Amino acid sequence: MNNEENQKHFEMVQKIAKINEELNEIDEYFDNLNGSLSEVELYISDLLHYVENNNFTPQQAVKFLNLLKKKRLERRKIKQDIVIKSNFDNIRNKFSFYEQRKTAMAQFFRKEKELMSEYNPRKISVIELREMIAGKRGRKSINANENFVGSSEIENEIMLSNNENIEENALNDNKENVEV
Repeated sequence: MNNEENQKHFEMVQKIAKINEELNEIDEYFDNLNGSLSEVELYISDLLHYVENNNFTPQQAVKFLNLLKKKRLERRKIKQDIVIKSNFDNIRNKFSFYEQRKTAMAQFFRKEKELMSEYNPRKISVIELREMIAGKRGRKSINANENFVGSSEIENEIMLSNNENIEENALNDNKENVEV
């Protein structure tokens, strides 16, 4: 072998070693996904149990919702990565064959695109949810494009709701005092 052939041979060996290194890194990441998912789901479960047994001020409620949202987004990312792992496992062998790589990558990216689609609620419509969050008496519902967690509209709704309860209690107290 001449010097040029030796150089090409050395480059190919390095590329194969790099591919092996990359695959090991991918496998290590994928192997840890189920453990990460379990940890996040236990954390979310703790949050949901906490909300069952405790009351919140409006400020605490906003902080709690932000924390819950952060953990739910973390969970969503892990779940998507688990689907990607499954998809990658299905096409991994096709990478060995030059003719099948293009098809395998198209299949991989098609699944990736599916993962980016919006969630479709199963039990409650988005409109019903917005109406519940907006409150009573025909108040303006929350715009679908708003990031409602931590928004002043939610805080205002909570405050209005609390004020209505205080006013109702005061009216009921006045009625009882008048009747006595």
